Amino acid sequence: NTANFTTGGEVFNANLSAAIAGQAFNGITTGAYTGTGLLVLTANSATTGTIAAISSTGLTTGKGLVITTSTGMTAGSGAALSLVMGAGIGGQGINIVNTGAYTDVAGIISVVANTLTTGGMAVFSATSQTSATLVKVTGGGANITTGVLVDIEMGAATAGTALLVQNVSGALAGANPLASFIANSAT
Repeated sequence: NTANFTTGGEVFNANLSAAIAGQAFNGITTGAYTGTGLLVLTANSATTGTIAAISSTGLTTGKGLVITTSTGMTAGSGAALSLVMGAGIGGQGINIVNTGAYTDVAGIISVVANTLTTGGMAVFSATSQTSATLVKVTGGGANITTGVLVDIEMGAATAGTALLVQNVSGALAGANPLASFIANSAT
């Protein structure tokens, strides 16, 4: 009776021992699946626990999670990863923490779409924003020497705009600049 689980226990345990290949769980359908998920995890009463945990502390060049999608996705019709927070008023949709002295130039977050022509690479929308900060970048402060906080490179471009800041229909007034640069201790 799983209702008696208070500090532990398992309903399903796939122990592969020292296996170096194979799958512990393999769910396959060849049909045009329209259901709610081949894998469904539901814990709607959970408040502080972890619903799904992946541990792979020995990884070097492998991947913790791989999601492969179809080339048939059209504009706005699908997502490789969809995080829906409902009407939540706190917490993070994505939280990435690295405690090491990271030196890889590939980046903790890497987004590549080198054949993109007219689409958007990263799109943020917060149309009800009043006083919050939509995008915040915090650098090394007094630790920074030759580093760059934000680097915008256009390569060998002969046209286009590197940075566009526009207020299409608002009437800015008073102490509300369209762009503000502050360096109080600059020498």
